[in-house]
Amino acid sequence: MPWDDCLSAKAEMQARLDVGPRKVIEIVKSAALDVTRLCTKEGAVAISCSKANQTLIVSVRPQQSELSCLWRSLVLTDT
Repeated sequence: MPWDDCLSAKAEMQARLDVGPRKVIEIVKSAALDVTRLCTKEGAVAISCSKANQTLIVSVRPQQSELSCLWRSLVLTDT
C-alpha cells in the first residue's frame, strides 16, 4: 500500500474509533514508519504504516483496560 494511502487509512480508522486525543499514543512517527496505539474500552489497537515495506498493519489486543493500555504506552515511550 502506498505511504500516503496508508496514512489516510490509518487516520480514517482512528477517526472511526473516536477514542479522543488522550487515548492516542504516537509510538513512532518518522518519514519511514508511523505507529500509533489507540486505547479503547474493549482493548488496545495498534496501527502501523511502513514506507519501506508499503504495508499497513493493524493489531488488536482485546480485553485490556484503558488504564492498563495508557500506562503500558507511557512505560514503552517514556525511555
